[in-house]
Amino acid sequence: AVLPARAPAQAEGQPRWEFARRSLPPAPTLVLAWLSVPDDADGGWEKLDAALPTVARARLMMAVGQDGRLLRVAQPGGSEAHLVRCRVETEAPSRAPGSVRVHTDIMISDASGSTGMQSDGQTVRARFNQHEERRLLSRLEAVPKLREAGVLTERDVWCVIFVVFDHGVRKEFGLEVAVADLDGATVGLLLKALSCDDAAAVATLERGGR
Repeated sequence: AVLPARAPAQAEGQPRWEFARRSLPPAPTLVLAWLSVPDDADGGWEKLDAALPTVARARLMMAVGQDGRLLRVAQPGGSEAHLVRCRVETEAPSRAPGSVRVHTDIMISDASGSTGMQSDGQTVRARFNQHEERRLLSRLEAVPKLREAGVLTERDVWCVIFVVFDHGVRKEFGLEVAVADLDGATVGLLLKALSCDDAAAVATLERGGR
């Protein structure tokens, strides 16, 4: 599908695009879009045209088995669809020496009463939050590997934003850690402390000032 043509600007220097349908599509439909931000000499943007890879590809993935059943969504007319994930595979552009990047993950915790129904002895809410815990631990485990691969550097910062949701944002908080402090040994101890309540790992981290 081709994105709609550029619409008249609402104000000078503010281009606008619109995409709308007068009715829902008759079958499950996915809209995939890219946003290109024009370069602004005064906006502090880093121009990456020359460093971008020449080949990139997008891969669409759908969960199967039990995960697939949990990721179903109802459609008009009694039909159903499945949530999918889009993974864009490309190469990271070269970085300027001394540059600092902040990698931010957003974790959403469900506190809504509408997800209190049971599923195999647990509430849907509990299963959703367990999935978020696994995502957090997986991302933490990946930090030293990304550092070894050169995607992250010691100067970079890993930031996590936690959002507690209940028909709206009930609470929001976050933490940030220098990538230099998340070496393989430290992350290994953190994973034991967070996932297994390992007292020895907690004591080792406290002795090291973590």
